[in-house]
Order: sequence, then structure tokens, then C-alpha cells
Amino acid sequence: MTRKLFCYLMSILLIFCAMYPGMVGAITTEELTNRCQSAENAIRDISFEYEWYVTPTPTFEDVEEPLKSIGVLITKDGVSKHKLSAARFIDPNGRHRWRYVFEESATLIAKDGQTWDIFVKYSYDGRVYKKFSIDGPTDKRPTDVTSGLITSNNPYTGIPLLTPIGFSIFRFENGLEDNSLSTILQQRKDEDIIRVIDAVKKVNDFNTICVDLLQRQIKLPYTHVYLSVDHNYTPVKHEHLKNLKTGEIALTVEVHSLERIGDGLWFPTSGLMHSPNGKQANAFQVTGKILVIQGLKEKDFDVEFPVGTKVTDRVRNIEYVVKAPGN
Repeated sequence: MTRKLFCYLMSILLIFCAMYPGMVGAITTEELTNRCQSAENAIRDISFEYEWYVTPTPTFEDVEEPLKSIGVLITKDGVSKHKLSAARFIDPNGRHRWRYVFEESATLIAKDGQTWDIFVKYSYDGRVYKKFSIDGPTDKRPTDVTSGLITSNNPYTGIPLLTPIGFSIFRFENGLEDNSLSTILQQRKDEDIIRVIDAVKKVNDFNTICVDLLQRQIKLPYTHVYLSVDHNYTPVKHEHLKNLKTGEIALTVEVHSLERIGDGLWFPTSGLMHSPNGKQANAFQVTGKILVIQGLKEKDFDVEFPVGTKVTDRVRNIEYVVKAPGN
């Protein structure tokens, strides 16, 4: 075969593959597991800012019916602003967990137009959880109420799951169990309760393959995970099923955009979470630079209570007000 003919045939093959992405070569479960594990290991810590919003924007009519007996406040424009720094660590039981500092700020609005500003900051350093909050009517500042909480129990299991991290490769790490995607893939491969569908399918703007996580007894999918073949098999959609026999979906978590944060490493920058019968969906948009592998330590995950904060310390079973130094 001449060099010219070879180049011509290769060009035809590349064009064919581009036109028919479903013909991409199969990937083994072992290789998928290795790629997921590599990505998990590469994101030892991460920091970013983002907005969380409800779409369509909620109205008072949306929430008043189930809350007739109390005053109703809704988030102004349906948007809240957030900052998150998080780092994975291994606890004394050998499980992967997350340390974090998480901030949320929003303006709530009442039906009469009065607004109410809130700010909440949570932290977990691997041993102790802290919460600091400020809230008060916007037009009556500075009569804010500041309160703090210290506890050894985890009342905030949704962090960092209910953040952009929960749209990523760490979807199954809920703060209580070490369920990284690579661990799930390996366990289910060993038990023969996983199915890889390597025919490429278009999901939003991504070319994806699908991994079905199967229930042990009846071996039917309980979750579909779609991974982008153009982004090193990064997860871009999770479908959690309600009825395994009919395939009815309870919750869909989908990624709309990804940002490259390292060599072969991608992280979601926008996405949507919704149920089939829900009137509204929760969505997020990263609003700043994503920082990874900063070397964050246990000492970086703490909340300092400002002077005047009323603190409930459930570790030492005391309550106190933070005073200025020397008082």
C-alpha cells in the first residue's frame, strides 16, 4: 500500500468516526475504574464560588399552599451565592471523607416586599462541625442576630454533596460512606452487577457511554451514569431510578458544561438537578476560577466567631457570647 493511499484511507476513517461516534472502541470496566480513581486522587482539595438557583424562579403561589399557617419568605430572584473549599481525607476507619468551609448568602423577600438578608458559614475540620449565621431585616441593620454552633455530630450531611461536587466524579460520596465512583465500579465488577453500554449516545452536548449500576438481587439498574468520551470519561449525567422494573426515573443530575482543571481532569461548571414530575429544578453556575491542589490542611477548615456571637457549644455543653480580647 502506498503512503498516499494509506493517508487517504485514514482520513476516510477519521471522518467516519466523527460522523458516527457510536463506533468508538469499547472501554473495559477496569480501564474506566482506573480513570475514575486517577481523577479522584488528583482532586485532593478544591475551591470555587458559584450561584445556586431555582428555575423557573419560585413565586409565593408556589410555596404558600403547603405553608398557609406561617409567614412565607422566598429567595429573591431564586438565587443564592456560595463559596466552598473542600479537601478529601481518610478518617480513622479508613474511609474517605470531606473537610470543608462553606458559605451561603442570600436575600429573602416577603410578600409585602420586606427583604431579609442571611449569611451562613459552615466548617468541618475532620473532628468538629461549626456553624455561624447572621440574619436580620435589611432595613433594620445593624440589629442582626448572630449565632454560632459547635458540635461533634454532623448535622450537614448535604455538604459537599449538594454542591457542584455532587455533580462530579464524587456524586456517591455522601459524607457518611466511602462510595467513590471507582470503588463502586470495582466492587460491582467483582460481583458482576455492573453493565457498560459502550455505544456512544449524545447527552446534551456530550458524546457519552453509559454505565448501569445493578441491584444485587434482581440485577436491574438502579442508577445510570453517563460519561463523556471526549473528556476522559468524566460523568456528565446521573439518573437515579424509582422503579427498577419499569425504569421510571426519580431524580436526574446533569452537567451542562465542564472546565479543564488539570491534565485529563475536568470539573462541572454548570448543571441541573430535577425530578420528572417536579415543577421546578435546582441549578448551579460556577462564577469564578476553580482552584485545585492548594495543599489545604485541617487548620484551614474552621469558622472564627466574631465578637458578640451567641455560641452554643455542644461539645463542652456550654453557651457563651464571644467577647473582645481583654474583656
